[in-house]
Amino acid sequence: MKRRMFLQNFLIFIFAFIFGYTVKKDDENMVLQKVESNTGNNRKKMLNEVSDRGISLSRFGAVGDGKADDSDAIEVALNYVKNINGKLVSDPQKTYLVKRLINIDTTGVKHLHWNMMGSTIDFGSGGSIILGSKSSTPFKTTTLVSDLKRKKTNFTVRDVTGVEKGDLVSIQSPVNWVKGIPLIQYYTIGDIDGNTIYVNGLIVGDISEEQKVSASVKGDIIVSFFKLAKRLTVKNGTLKSSNRDDEGTLLSIRGQDGYLIEDIEVQHSKRNGIYIQYSGSGLVKDCRLKDHGYVTKDQGYVNTLFSPNSLSFGYGIIVAHNYLTHIINCHSFSGWHGFDVARGQTVVIYQDCVIHKDAFGFSAHEGAWDMRVIDCQVLGGLGVTSRAAELTVSGCHFKTSIGPAITGNGSHHTLLIKHNVFDVSTPDNRANVFYLNEPFPEYCYSQDMSVSDVSQNTIIGLCNTSRLFVRGLIIFADNTITSLPINDGSIIIKSIVSSDKVAIINNNRFIGTGMQHNLQLSNFDKITVSHNHREGPIGLVYKSAVIALDGINPDIVITDNNFSNIAFAIHVLGGSSTINLIQGNKVINGQLLLASAKTSIKNAIGNITNQSTIVSGQVNVTQSINNVVISM
Repeated sequence: MKRRMFLQNFLIFIFAFIFGYTVKKDDENMVLQKVESNTGNNRKKMLNEVSDRGISLSRFGAVGDGKADDSDAIEVALNYVKNINGKLVSDPQKTYLVKRLINIDTTGVKHLHWNMMGSTIDFGSGGSIILGSKSSTPFKTTTLVSDLKRKKTNFTVRDVTGVEKGDLVSIQSPVNWVKGIPLIQYYTIGDIDGNTIYVNGLIVGDISEEQKVSASVKGDIIVSFFKLAKRLTVKNGTLKSSNRDDEGTLLSIRGQDGYLIEDIEVQHSKRNGIYIQYSGSGLVKDCRLKDHGYVTKDQGYVNTLFSPNSLSFGYGIIVAHNYLTHIINCHSFSGWHGFDVARGQTVVIYQDCVIHKDAFGFSAHEGAWDMRVIDCQVLGGLGVTSRAAELTVSGCHFKTSIGPAITGNGSHHTLLIKHNVFDVSTPDNRANVFYLNEPFPEYCYSQDMSVSDVSQNTIIGLCNTSRLFVRGLIIFADNTITSLPINDGSIIIKSIVSSDKVAIINNNRFIGTGMQHNLQLSNFDKITVSHNHREGPIGLVYKSAVIALDGINPDIVITDNNFSNIAFAIHVLGGSSTINLIQGNKVINGQLLLASAKTSIKNAIGNITNQSTIVSGQVNVTQSINNVVISM
């Protein structure tokens, strides 16, 4: 018995020695007890930290004194935390130096959270951080079977093998936009039925075989699929760089869905601050952009010989190749582009943001689709510069100083400018409201009429000519416009298409003496003008008018209580116009119409002036009923 007990205990000791156990005596028997090494204890402690407040960056050797290069420690820490879908926290008030590229592949990651805790990342020359999957290369490519239709939610492709809900999908046509920019859209996938893809949201524009024929190009319409990581969060810190000749980016976000960038301050002279690409839906909020690309007190880098490689420099937050980016309550201070949208961005929403003193505030390049600027403030510089296909500006306040509040592509398919205040009364008269006059390929929208709606805005101090070049229907209604007394301010609205050209001018109020013509309309098929009111000191502006007509306008109805106390209600500048009905209008200290013999009025009914005649010039009036000339 003793011999057998001895052999048993001997074998227990040998097993304990080999596999790291201790031996504890329990009465007459020996029992094994596991020894936890320091490595095991440390790992257990780390896991407890991750599940609670997060694991500290200092545990990976980061110094944070702003002098030692912490690139290796940050890279190891981010890779460790991403592998356990955990949280990383920096040490408060420390400055971590990054002197090289840190590229963290987040493919398949479901949660990566980095709380910078008020610390700073200082990017040296070549320093940059990329958080993202290898999303610029699709995991699958196929071709389009059915056309993409605007405002629809689905389309059919040739092959969906390996495609899942939540993937990112892009559709690219061989047809280009202006300046050779690819025609491409991005969406996240909401559902799949057979080979039919259902996307989240509505399709923003047409992509079809018919476009290729119209544009005389060949090639397939390519559909590509990308996998997205989930729930990336970067918050509560500062990203900065003082290296002026670096063409790189501080922080790149790629291949993410449901990401959050919050309470980040960006100070940099690199080309880009935060760059978000190839991602689904995400939120950027409460960020501050300071001195981005800043050169002088008036503006940042421009694409001249003074910027590295003659590139546009100093983008604060730039988005491209994404489905939906929502940017809320972010402030852009002195610099170049505060917020920029580039090719392939399907939807971007700016809400409650403030532009303090940028050369550009909100900008969109060719290849962007739907840009919305909601409840924002522009306190200096330029406001919105857009070449996007659709532009919405609503509830904003503009106090611009060096140029137009809204400028860029004047032939947006959908242009909504509503409920804004434009204060453009600058001392040097450099500012105006609109300067929109560039072409856009209408074949992207073959299914419905283009609409521009400029309504319920207040314009203060109009002192220069503003231009709106539009397609289809333009509604200009319920606006209040004041001009400076020493300047010739007016708004030109011109149609640039060959058909479906309709202008509705309704219930606007024009106040002041500086405007020679309140609105100048050109090349419309049909114009309706009603319930507009103009007032100002008598006799200071000769040949001024509520509405000026230029070009060929074959069908005009001017009716229902348009009022002017200066000169004329209508002034035909040139071309030929046919006014079908002019009714119920009143002009004090002037006449109803100033025009040449090329203008004809079919019916003039119930109008009032205080001049000897209703019209001035050799105008042919077919029928005149109950028009009154009164002495005042």
